[in-house]
Amino acid sequence: MGNDVDTVTGLLNLENLPNITSTTKFRIYTDIHHTESSDLIITLVPPMGSPIVLASLNGAGDGDGSVDIYAGVFWEDDAQLSVTNDVDSGLTQSPIQPLYPLSSLVGIDPNGEWTLVVQDKVPNLGGALYSWAIEIDGES
Repeated sequence: MGNDVDTVTGLLNLENLPNITSTTKFRIYTDIHHTESSDLIITLVPPMGSPIVLASLNGAGDGDGSVDIYAGVFWEDDAQLSVTNDVDSGLTQSPIQPLYPLSSLVGIDPNGEWTLVVQDKVPNLGGALYSWAIEIDGES
């Protein structure tokens, strides 16, 4: 993000894991910094199945980077804070409930390449995807 780049991706390869079930504890960790979090669309792309939009132009920012609401947060379906309501107000607590549920991953084989796509709809303001992780049943 920034420097005339409007999309960044992060790749993870998972191996030797069983299929995701309804009892699987599944969450995503992101460390994304941006001067205006509300300019971002964050999408998780599994190795098979449909992409899941975690956030789409949600969030708050003051233009100086002091409100990095996606920095150091976990995304969980059962989180008390939602990306559409609480995050829009500028809260920076974790975990956050994603825009679309991670439970849509139930039944898929998690083995293979996962991609986190971060689109900056207003490039040149500056930002970075420092890291991200997938945690399945407490294992990252």
